[in-house]
Amino acid sequence: MSSTLSAAREISRFKGSMWDPEDDEWAEMDANKVVETFKATYKSPAPQTPTKTGAMSYFGTAIQQTVKSVLSSPKKKAEEEKLREEERARDRIEELGNSWYCDPEGDANDEEMESVFLRPNRFFPQQQPQSARHMHIVDLEAYFGGEDPIVKHAYPRLCDSVATVLSHTSKECLEAFLNPAVEEFVYRRELDRNKGGLILMIRRSGNEVHCGAYVTFGFMKQWKLYVKSLISITGQWHEVHATTKPGIMPIENGIVEWGTIKSDSGEEETTPGATTEPRKLELSPSKKKAAVVLDVVNETNPKFMLYQARFLARWFLLDMWLYFDKRYDCKAIWEADGKATEIRLRRDLVCVEDEEDE
Repeated sequence: MSSTLSAAREISRFKGSMWDPEDDEWAEMDANKVVETFKATYKSPAPQTPTKTGAMSYFGTAIQQTVKSVLSSPKKKAEEEKLREEERARDRIEELGNSWYCDPEGDANDEEMESVFLRPNRFFPQQQPQSARHMHIVDLEAYFGGEDPIVKHAYPRLCDSVATVLSHTSKECLEAFLNPAVEEFVYRRELDRNKGGLILMIRRSGNEVHCGAYVTFGFMKQWKLYVKSLISITGQWHEVHATTKPGIMPIENGIVEWGTIKSDSGEEETTPGATTEPRKLELSPSKKKAAVVLDVVNETNPKFMLYQARFLARWFLLDMWLYFDKRYDCKAIWEADGKATEIRLRRDLVCVEDEEDE
């Protein structure tokens, strides 16, 4: 790859897009900054210029290519092919970082992430028909430690991040999340105390999944990032709410009001419940529609919900991988219907150990 692409990776070996925070800046991110990044990277692609497809035009182009091929030396051909490869890589990376292309039904990020998925297992079997909305386990070594700069710029889905994090805990923890008989499952990981007591959380209540980063202040949770999803009967995840600004979730008599988030200005948001119909995103919107989508960056904008979910998903994985890479202890707590257990996240995957036992 060119020095331009290499330079983008020298900032941090875990960093993808130029818009990504540095390794020590992730804990400072909040919904406001994610909205700013979403808007800054939202670029409607330029319309394609029609090309002549007549017989004479095609014949002339073919002659030019033949002459050029004959006259070019092997070294020249290799250089030109390298330039074309670099151009394709730059175009792909630009597409991955352009929030205009965010598509809940599947997009370039999903295509690139497929290359670092582990094979299906009994916890996360092969689904038919396959969908980007299903849960997959990400190979962290291949994702963060690989040499492909394009993959480094790709962002995972929140469903894949949750599957990966829990697959690095214990068999009991993973089974509790997947068991529909467990009404409430909670996974919490407190970051370094010098980062303000920030906690990363995964919570499932029935088929609702709440993920985010928050700080607890007595009778409230202050969310920096928050995404709510619904899991369909076929196991597909649908984002239904993503905060556009830091918000407060009240705690009344020790009970968290999961359906309500209040912004610092006092505005109250009611998160959609399990009966909410997931919104459908139009494929290939026109320029006019694309402009409207950007102007309306709210909590239920399909593109923005996916964008913030992916941002949070990468944070979950990066937090875990940095500890693994530095060989530090990465501890968390998980609860199943109120029963709490402390856990140490491991490099070994639950699904791999389970297959070896069999």
